[in-house]
Amino acid sequence: MAKVLISFLGTGRIKKVKKGNSSREYEPTNYRIGKKDYECTFVSIALRKHLKIKKLILIGTTHSMWEEVYRVYTQREDNIWFEIGDTCDKNNYKSELTIPHKEKIEAAMGKGSQAILVKYGITAEEIQQNSEIILGLENSLKEGDELYVDITHSFRSLPLYIMNLLVYLRDVSSKKIKISGIYYGMLEATSDLGYTPIVDLSDVLNVSSWISGAYSFMEFGNADKIAELVRSIDSNLCADLLQFSNTKNLNHLAELERQSQKLSKLLQQSQLPSMARMLIVPIIGDFVQRLSVDEKSPYRHSKFQSKLARWQFNNKNYLAAYISLQEAIITYHAEAYQVESGVDIDVYDKNKRDAIKDKLNDRNDMSISKEWKKLSRNVSLKRNALAHNTKKEYGPKKINVTQSFIDSLKSFLGSYERLANNQ
Repeated sequence: MAKVLISFLGTGRIKKVKKGNSSREYEPTNYRIGKKDYECTFVSIALRKHLKIKKLILIGTTHSMWEEVYRVYTQREDNIWFEIGDTCDKNNYKSELTIPHKEKIEAAMGKGSQAILVKYGITAEEIQQNSEIILGLENSLKEGDELYVDITHSFRSLPLYIMNLLVYLRDVSSKKIKISGIYYGMLEATSDLGYTPIVDLSDVLNVSSWISGAYSFMEFGNADKIAELVRSIDSNLCADLLQFSNTKNLNHLAELERQSQKLSKLLQQSQLPSMARMLIVPIIGDFVQRLSVDEKSPYRHSKFQSKLARWQFNNKNYLAAYISLQEAIITYHAEAYQVESGVDIDVYDKNKRDAIKDKLNDRNDMSISKEWKKLSRNVSLKRNALAHNTKKEYGPKKINVTQSFIDSLKSFLGSYERLANNQ
């Protein structure tokens, strides 16, 4: 576990060129972090001092000022320094990814530090190669490392690559890397301020987190990411979101119906940051609206279940949609019994639901239409074939079995909606 800084190396502002050789130098700058000033050439030097970072991963092209890195860290202008500078000065976008004395540069930067060479990124092939190189930096990090990033120097396109790495480390990697800062030295503000402020752009990644959470909920109804983001803001909302997400993933229909009704109100009442309110509230509000039903409707429970089945189908959660539709058919007829008999019953009571299922399966029972019975039987057979891995409902061997289940589900949903709307 260590503090690691990933930084970029460019060609910098050339202070002087010594005649007869290709020596180059970065222009020293007064960098300011908070209230502390650091007079140095690279932002990474200031950040290493300020944050007490031992390991540096420096990324640059073969034309970048690698000789200046060697000179700064060794305090020497020797033959090695000259050879590095002479080669890098002559290198261009066609050069191979190699520079002289790379291992000596890495040793000078400190134990475990690395010099990473990338292409200019002019062609699609070079862009792909750079992406693979920078994403591969995960292998240079150890579990639990604390990562800082500096995007000041080099080509403006390179920070885009590093953002992909950060999103990967945050959302995919199992190494649990802590991303503690994304820094930028505002060289363009130097003339106005008399110093170069180093600003922390970590909020850019935080916005990405909210977008990721919104997407996860919009596509899958999964609120876990949003819950973690609001944990430090509203612990009660966090708990409610996790409960909602777990209930949805269990497909516990009665409890999910209850929680959906209060979810939108909870979000409206919570003191979320403006960015979160802009991204999250409309997404969850749309979900709730899609499942909303008239509370006075005698068929409100089955309507909720059928709307949920439709949403699950649209979001490709097909098995859950089969289950929700199967339950909606039973609930609909429990509610129909209430309407016809005037007897108030608990539509979720197991005995009542078993009695409805018996009626749906009884060919001699005339209280339920043949269309409803056929739909119930077909949905049940398909659902059971999926859940129990039976082959009875797979159909002819030549057909696309998976697609046939999806096509059937689409047809069943349409049949349900037509029958229920003719109540």
